[in-house]
Amino acid sequence: MNMDAKITGIRYKSEPQKGAVFYIAETDKGIIKGRSQIDLTEKQHVRLDGDWQVSKFNGQREFLFRSIIPIIPVSPRARFEYACSITKGIGEHLQEKIWDAVGEGWEASDLENISGIGRETRSAWRTTLIEIKNQADRADIFAWMLQAGLTANMAAAAWTKWDKDAAGIIQQNPYRLTELPNYGFIAVDTIVQNSKEWDINTLDPRRIKAAILYLLDENAGCGNTAMPICSCMAKAEDICKGLHHDDFISNIKDKDIVLINIEWGENAASIARKKDFEDETRIWRRWK
Repeated sequence: MNMDAKITGIRYKSEPQKGAVFYIAETDKGIIKGRSQIDLTEKQHVRLDGDWQVSKFNGQREFLFRSIIPIIPVSPRARFEYACSITKGIGEHLQEKIWDAVGEGWEASDLENISGIGRETRSAWRTTLIEIKNQADRADIFAWMLQAGLTANMAAAAWTKWDKDAAGIIQQNPYRLTELPNYGFIAVDTIVQNSKEWDINTLDPRRIKAAILYLLDENAGCGNTAMPICSCMAKAEDICKGLHHDDFISNIKDKDIVLINIEWGENAASIARKKDFEDETRIWRRWK
């Protein structure tokens, strides 16, 4: 089930493990717990997917979330109240005074024409307006990623890696998602091919390159850094039906791929991920 909540306190925060942190937090809906790839802070608004359960330790009802993403209140009044809550110097009385003076236009107000507000509070308010804008931009990026077909956890991982550049990077080449921890070609390819966000056919160069890198990773996982070109091409043809020889060759001439013994001819040459090849070369030189 999905649930929107406001975090009111952080009870426990673990050390990061595999890019995620385990949290136990208090919210306006109750206790939540789970692993998050985004930083959770007090007063933050979030959307969670998970289930309610009864704790085996204390018998309390708690929400165990599978995914969590940041959101921001939608209505002008709710967003205004949130802005006031994170601005030092604005209490309930001053909050009502500001709303009476500027109403739904509060995001365009620097509070200069409202009496009783000190310089420090106005300065804090200007900082809050910038923060609200940043949070709204982040929420919009997350909304787009979810609409495009990414899971909430994948979207959080993309934000952690690329921050505000996430949407642009993914729009340009969704197969960049394979660079994220725990997300391989098969999972990403399924999303891309089933989404209306991208017009990427099975022989798109971005897909071909991603498939080749996937095959190299599979090969390296078996203990072999280098893979014969002829073997890689045969397997790439199984993934990218109709793949032509020239298209395959053009995609292995890439900054992320090293050609080994290519002067001996394609039938004798191999390819490897550049990073894997360089790591293995350093090890070989060390023990030579």
